[in-house]
Amino acid sequence: MDALHAAELLYRHNIWRRGDDTYDMANPKELGIALDMAVVALRETDTLRARIAELEAINDDLTRKVKLFDSTVTCAQSRIAIAEKRVSELQAEIKELKNSSY
Repeated sequence: MDALHAAELLYRHNIWRRGDDTYDMANPKELGIALDMAVVALRETDTLRARIAELEAINDDLTRKVKLFDSTVTCAQSRIAIAEKRVSELQAEIKELKNSSY
């Protein structure tokens, strides 16, 4: 029995159980199989939801770390630009001093 068939059987059986004679009572063996499948699916769903929550927490942590890293890189790039500018200024000063001392 596939999941779609199990779901339909459970749906129809529940309608019958509530007094609607549109459907006949489900075969007890098939009903048992459908119920077993439903229980397995619900347990798997809970397991998957728990795993999703774990992965979302990991994703949130990694997102925070990436933002921190990006901000660190931006700060480092800014410091490098300042240092490069200062190096250029000092090189110009050195050149000027060499030219004036000759």
